[in-house]
Amino acid sequence: ASFSFRQMDRDGMGWPRGLVEMLTIYDSWLYGGDPAQNFSFRAALDGLREKIATGYFEEKIRQWLLDDTTGVTVIMKPSQTLGAEKLEREHNRVSGEWEAMTEEQKKATADLCEAIRKWQQTPDSEEALATIPVLKVSDIPETVKKLSVAEDKVGTVPVLRHTTGSKLITMSLLFNASDLTEEELPVATLLATMLGKLPTTKHDSAALQTVVKQKIGKINFGTEVYPVTDCTDKARVNLGVSAVCLETLKEETAELMVEMLTSTVYENTSLLLDVLRQNKTNLQMSLISAGNRYAIGRVNSRMTAAGAANEYLSGCEYISWINKCCEFDEAALKNLLDRMAAVAAKVFCRSRLTITVSDNTGNAL
Repeated sequence: ASFSFRQMDRDGMGWPRGLVEMLTIYDSWLYGGDPAQNFSFRAALDGLREKIATGYFEEKIRQWLLDDTTGVTVIMKPSQTLGAEKLEREHNRVSGEWEAMTEEQKKATADLCEAIRKWQQTPDSEEALATIPVLKVSDIPETVKKLSVAEDKVGTVPVLRHTTGSKLITMSLLFNASDLTEEELPVATLLATMLGKLPTTKHDSAALQTVVKQKIGKINFGTEVYPVTDCTDKARVNLGVSAVCLETLKEETAELMVEMLTSTVYENTSLLLDVLRQNKTNLQMSLISAGNRYAIGRVNSRMTAAGAANEYLSGCEYISWINKCCEFDEAALKNLLDRMAAVAAKVFCRSRLTITVSDNTGNAL
């Protein structure tokens, strides 16, 4: 299921999708294969799926792993002189090739290098510059394209159905957490970080993470802040979970999402401390590399309700709070877990819930 999802998921993963598709083409095209080969994956997946109960994979494991007597052991040792050694070897190689050249070859090489240098430093002509595509303001639509969303309800819960153009299933459970206090907002972010790591009443931590990897292609717990139009002193805070999965696993994915939201056991202080310390390290690195973003957030926190909420959810206030939590003793960590459980009980309820799903979800939720 995990392999099938990776092949079907055409998300660029933060990169432009067109660039990712181009690199996918090169994987086969550069080596004489069909450029479209890696786009025709459905038939291959169906063929592999048909072999599951035939012993095909067991035979390949035996042939390529268990009975394979060939092998290699690679030992990598750090070296403080490796860079200089490589540089010296390259210098000796180039010097040797240069000395082996005739005078005519040396002159031709020098002339070529000089021609390349001049070409690189010569400004492009006006005619050449005019061929570069330029995006004009008039090329940008004045209005935002509206996405097709159908409003529905499951009982009293609003359901927003949207078209993705994909056979993958997308589901989000969003809970209105706008009434959380300043003290509860950072707890909500930490809660989102811990969900999926802490055990539930049905699975321990290791088993839960294994079944999630088996059933769900992508899953993300988090908080989102939306400013209220034309009103700087109000904002909506959502806390919830989003997942993408194969169509055949939509029911299992929905069940796991609900399980982690409603049946998590908040008791493991050791795991909590580990996550807090990892979070602290990541935030420190982020603060160094993106300090301007945190500075902007700090300013916005004094100007709008959305900015203030973001400051406690992911800004400097949150970083400061995480630093303090890393110094907690056992009793304080247990109290923090109790506070997380209290926020979960307060927020994860039907009256606060909005569901967004792709239109091929059916009745999974």
